[in-house]
Amino acid sequence: MRLWKRKKGQCWYVDFYRGKSISLKTKDKDQARRIFKKMEREYLEGRLIHLEKGELKLLGDFITEYLETRKGKPKNTYRADKLALSKFLFFYGNKPMFGITKNVMARFRASLESSELKPRSRNNYIKHLRLAINAAIDWEYIKGNPLKKLKQ
Repeated sequence: MRLWKRKKGQCWYVDFYRGKSISLKTKDKDQARRIFKKMEREYLEGRLIHLEKGELKLLGDFITEYLETRKGKPKNTYRADKLALSKFLFFYGNKPMFGITKNVMARFRASLESSELKPRSRNNYIKHLRLAINAAIDWEYIKGNPLKKLKQ
């Protein structure tokens, strides 16, 4: 994100990414900076997403939808899916899904390693989470696969 002005005496603008910008509708530099700082905080917290393309899906909503599709699976598989997704929801929070990146997944894996879980349990969580993330990619809730190079 950046704050900029087209010409002298004109309004201030905020660039979010590649050609996505919005006018702050003010000519005052100090007021523009205050508005920009507030927008930047909201953008980083995931609340300012009206410029993002595609459907906004919160992680909690996705988990509910995903688990509905998994009801026909064996009882233990469904329970493992639910457990892995609830652990990730606790770690990540109920934020928009487009914020799930490779860095987030690496930190989640590190948090699993620091817990008292056995390696087999950690791998099982990653496996079930990988299936869910692949479903989210198929449903176009996120772009790219943040688990692509994450090893079990």
